[in-house]
Amino acid sequence: MQLATLFLGGVFAFGQSSSAIQSPQSEPHQGRYMVAIETVGDTQGVDFGPYLQHMLDEVRKNWYALIPETAATKHEKVVTEFSIARDGQLRALRIVFPFLASKGFVLERPAYGSITESNPFPPLPSEFGGQYVSLRISFYYNPDENDLATGSAGSGIEVSISPRELQVPVGGSKAVTATVTGTQEKSVEWSVSGSGCSASACGKVANDLYFAPSVLPSPPIVTLTAVSKADANAKASVTVQITQPSPSH
Repeated sequence: MQLATLFLGGVFAFGQSSSAIQSPQSEPHQGRYMVAIETVGDTQGVDFGPYLQHMLDEVRKNWYALIPETAATKHEKVVTEFSIARDGQLRALRIVFPFLASKGFVLERPAYGSITESNPFPPLPSEFGGQYVSLRISFYYNPDENDLATGSAGSGIEVSISPRELQVPVGGSKAVTATVTGTQEKSVEWSVSGSGCSASACGKVANDLYFAPSVLPSPPIVTLTAVSKADANAKASVTVQITQPSPSH
């Protein structure tokens, strides 16, 4: 993807399907904060840039209102994933990093709340034909150079998944492939998660196949994540919509 950078009042825009907003040094509580957003699934070639920019303006405003004063001395990152339906309604919001709430959700709560307070979002662009778009928003408290770098903290290792979006019927399976570049170690560790399921109830990945569960989760959306064995910071995710099987004729 080509990298286009726009500097406007502390705004950084990266490419057409992702953008990041960084606050001035003095907002809020004398800390430094940045929000970055990226699409996870297939955007069907639609330019989501204006839509994401509008979304981030609202999320940032709500985040600033929730950030505690103690955050001014913290260096942390919180990553969320969720989907937005065609009508703008929030779906399947979850925190994917940190994996454990070891800090008592002090910094996770503002990130989570900034998204729920922004719901509903505007309807998806009319030219987009999908039923939902899946997004990842990362919240940075006092980011350092590694946080601002692209890729896996400068390691050069990248993970990609094909296809970028899947629909799999209950009990069915479809091929999914993770490709690792920048290292001779090509292996990945797969994880499957969803807000409406856990463990095997979300399905599994084995031998380059995703196997959907036999019972439909609610909501019927799961996320497959491939993590490089050479660098745990290098990872990629794909959204799967699990569907009811078509009735036989």
